[in-house]
Amino acid sequence: MKRFPLYTLLLTLLCGGSAMAAEVRDLYEAEVPVADQQGEARQEAMRAGLAEVLVRVTGYSAVAQDPALADLLDNASRYIQQYRYRALTPAPVTDPAAPPPTLALWMSFDANTINQALRSRGQPVWGSARPLLLVWLAVESGNERRLVAAAESVSHQALELAARRRGLPLRLPLLDLEDQARVTAADVWGGFAEPVMAASARYQPQAVLIGRLYHDRQGGWHGRWTLRVGDEAMNWDSSGTTPDAVLALGVEGSADALAMRFSQIVDPERGSVLSLRVDDVRTLADYARLLSYLDALSGVTAVQVTEVGPQTVTCRLTLEMGAGAVARTIGLGSTLATVAGSAPLPPGELPLELRYRLLP
Repeated sequence: MKRFPLYTLLLTLLCGGSAMAAEVRDLYEAEVPVADQQGEARQEAMRAGLAEVLVRVTGYSAVAQDPALADLLDNASRYIQQYRYRALTPAPVTDPAAPPPTLALWMSFDANTINQALRSRGQPVWGSARPLLLVWLAVESGNERRLVAAAESVSHQALELAARRRGLPLRLPLLDLEDQARVTAADVWGGFAEPVMAASARYQPQAVLIGRLYHDRQGGWHGRWTLRVGDEAMNWDSSGTTPDAVLALGVEGSADALAMRFSQIVDPERGSVLSLRVDDVRTLADYARLLSYLDALSGVTAVQVTEVGPQTVTCRLTLEMGAGAVARTIGLGSTLATVAGSAPLPPGELPLELRYRLLP
């Protein structure tokens, strides 16, 4: 299976029919501050870097504490493809007894080996095509409540940093005249879904996070969060000593919830076959693009063309997980679109057939 083993969260936005997904790169890279270039510090950094990658690839924040993965972390250097040191820009010294690090270790891990190790241990693997998360954030300051726009660097940076740690594509609304005509701070603060979702449509997200941030008289900060994915809504609260800490917990909760929906666990007892009929395959270039896409699709182990007709190709996909998980992954991209009127996945019935059309 092909992977994209790069990650500074450089995003290639993929415009689908009704939503926007993103190809997340650099999933298997990490950078960790180190005190020096000695072997002990390097081994500790490699372990921390692999833990960061495992959280990002599985989608679960506690995966590094799983006893089943202890051997991976103990032997982190085995999964390294390359590493190098980078000098950090000196920061102001606030504690002379513990000066900030001036050196970082950058690491690139082997994607295929890590994926195989996770799957052999029954752990989920979340592919590089991920849902775009749009964040509507209302902040209460004194008696005023206001919305946070993408141009506001402080809040945006805190959200973006948390999203980078989890491999989650994220954006804030522009809050231009069009947004202002559709939604107000009161709508977001009150959790009124209808105007918020209507205003979200122009950004084509696959998930919308509605957040309310405020602080109490003791100086603590609190957040109330609602994540909407399709017709589903999930709610939770978070608290912290700083706004950045609370914002990070909003992103963390979203990443955990989205991972439950989109990451895939291999079940050897339930390997299945999926028949896929694809329309609008008009040229040899279209044919080659389709097969290349299917071959690289997360969860697919083999692709066999069973029929070629006028502008239609039927393929048999051998899967290493349920057909529903693979269908959701297809829905994240911009290569195939579901044909209207396609039958839903019948549970437990094999072979399955789904109909799509190849997008330009």
